[in-house]
Amino acid sequence: MVRNNQHKSILLIVFSIIFIGSFLMYSASSSFAFYKFNKSDTYFLYKHITWVSIGLIALFIISNINYNILNRYSFLILVLSWVLMLIPIILSKIGFEGYTIARWLKVGSFTIMTTSDFGKLAIIIFSCSFIDNYYSKINNYRFLLKNFVVYFLISISLVLW
Repeated sequence: MVRNNQHKSILLIVFSIIFIGSFLMYSASSSFAFYKFNKSDTYFLYKHITWVSIGLIALFIISNINYNILNRYSFLILVLSWVLMLIPIILSKIGFEGYTIARWLKVGSFTIMTTSDFGKLAIIIFSCSFIDNYYSKINNYRFLLKNFVVYFLISISLVLW
């Protein structure tokens, strides 16, 4: 695979936004952490840096994934996200009265993300794949209504639920 270095300026802008955002986040939360939670003034900054680091690692890993694989399996990814979003809804309807079903995905005591986050990612992947595969028909609203809007509305409805 040939590496294209055109996007260095975009990466620089993203790192600048992260850097400035970290300073702003520290400025806004340092006294809050100290007075409200009796924690160090850098408590939220360290949590923020941890999540930024995890995000950068994920960015590196995902940037090395062949996008044709995502394109090929976009519909399957979308359907799996529906199943994942339906699990808490179904569990809350059957036999778990009095309990709130957590919509957060956890690995041990570490919280990853909500089930709807996977739905959001899946609809983005599906939309990109749809545009890539049917770019010549993208202006035909009947084609869009039949082949795209239905899937989009199902995903958005489950995310909103």
